[in-house]
Amino acid sequence: MLKFYYSRLSINARRVWVTLLEKNLEFESIILKLNGDQFQPDFLALNPFHHIPVLVDGDFKVFESLAILDYLEAKYPSPSFMPTSPEDIATVRMQELITIN
Repeated sequence: MLKFYYSRLSINARRVWVTLLEKNLEFESIILKLNGDQFQPDFLALNPFHHIPVLVDGDFKVFESLAILDYLEAKYPSPSFMPTSPEDIATVRMQELITIN
């Protein structure tokens, strides 16, 4: 089962949460309090940069929301959330990168 480490306050985690729900994927949600949980050794073993969100799929760990979204789209392509035309893909990426900052 997928494990999803996040904080409710994180906008970046929300985009992953919505994708997990929209793709109807079963996952275990693990809430971190950003007052030190992210610096605990067990979490640092998942993400040495101590950022959220993190998705764990078996032995594979992926962090950074856009990387997680790419992983979920590649592994679970239906329903698809990415367009296929080059222009539309570029537009999606621009919007994603603008909202990260």
